[in-house]
Amino acid sequence: MQAEYERKRLEIINGGNSSATGALTGWAASLQTWLTGLTAGALSPLTEQQKFDQAQQAYVENLLLAQGGDATAQAAFQADAQAYLTEAKAMYGFGGDYSSIFQSVLEQGQNLITPTTTAAQQTTVAIQALTAEVFDLKATLARIAEQGNAQATEQAQEIVAAITDSGTTQARATTQAAAIGSTA
Repeated sequence: MQAEYERKRLEIINGGNSSATGALTGWAASLQTWLTGLTAGALSPLTEQQKFDQAQQAYVENLLLAQGGDATAQAAFQADAQAYLTEAKAMYGFGGDYSSIFQSVLEQGQNLITPTTTAAQQTTVAIQALTAEVFDLKATLARIAEQGNAQATEQAQEIVAAITDSGTTQARATTQAAAIGSTA
């Protein structure tokens, strides 16, 4: 009984630590966002050129991380792009330099979308193929169960070989073979 109380107490303590850590992490991220905005905002003592340079550097660094698949950078892309465009507009107005920067940001944003869409499409196709394979395996297993125990072992070995050859894991094949043995 005492051990159970101690275990519960430790769970409560660990849960509280986790909540506190999450709250501090959120606060630190919020403070960092505010500080970044302060250095680039209207209250900043930086010149327009310095603000522009700072926004451009943050944008380029984040863009490179986002292109590399960093989820945090991908999530921050819009805010960084907006800050960069805002500073570019303040620096150049709507002239040729701003238009060039605007077009570049637009294209880079589109390029971030394309690989994500392609990866999602590839994942969907893979899931559909695996689903079809599972249905085929279920049908085969049903036939094996109907045929009886004599042929079950041989067909189970064929299924294991087919699954292994199709690139699925050995563990999944072993699980399927064990299920056949127990139902036959």
